[in-house]
Amino acid sequence: MTDGPIILEINQRVAKITLNDPAHRNALSEAMFDGLEAALTEIEATPSVSVLLINGEGRVFCSGFDLGAAVENPSVMGDFIRRLGSALIRIRSLPAVCVAAVQGAAIAGGCALACSADLVVTHTEARFGYPVLRLGISPAVSLPLLQNKVGPGLARSMMLGGKVIDGSEATRSGLASHLVDNPDDVAAKAETLVQQLAQKPANALVTTKQWLNEIDGSSYDEALLAIVADTGPLATEPEAIEMMRTIWNRRKA
Repeated sequence: MTDGPIILEINQRVAKITLNDPAHRNALSEAMFDGLEAALTEIEATPSVSVLLINGEGRVFCSGFDLGAAVENPSVMGDFIRRLGSALIRIRSLPAVCVAAVQGAAIAGGCALACSADLVVTHTEARFGYPVLRLGISPAVSLPLLQNKVGPGLARSMMLGGKVIDGSEATRSGLASHLVDNPDDVAAKAETLVQQLAQKPANALVTTKQWLNEIDGSSYDEALLAIVADTGPLATEPEAIEMMRTIWNRRKA
């Protein structure tokens, strides 16, 4: 997969998924989800991969769901939530250690993807958050992952209060693991980390990740599926549809 909204590269023990729609701030569209699902399927079928890097082309890692598509067809939003939940489960379940390189912003679905990674490289002025309740959408699909990283207090502030934190706070809170000052340095730092991980014994790396997931309880398949089933239908309620249209029209004005 060398073009399209998702680019997948596999080089021996390292796989790299690039969100490749910078003109739309790498928003999670139907095509983006199609590509992401295909990429994860290929990685799952490649047992030699022990490290996965997820990054975004351009100045923004991921701005969340493709709101324009949801305004045109409200049923799409529920499908986006379902597909995001599935992607989070698959990333957490991969034997490969996942590193996310976050530059610019990881908002809503983008923040969820960052939370699914084992390690996150970012910069001081990056932004992480879920300011989506104003759209009538519940961000709870990634709540188990977020709360595991940052704790219940900050998770409530981000989910309920719409708090957006910068890269420095993300690192202090545990959402991110590695911090640089300049956004242009994120990719290089992430690549260095990936190569360091790839040099470690694969079986030991995989086993360590599995036990970390087991001990911290971050294999949340049942919880995530239940949250998707509960929150997905909310996106097609009349209030949510109207709120999304209002916000979208303001953006387009």
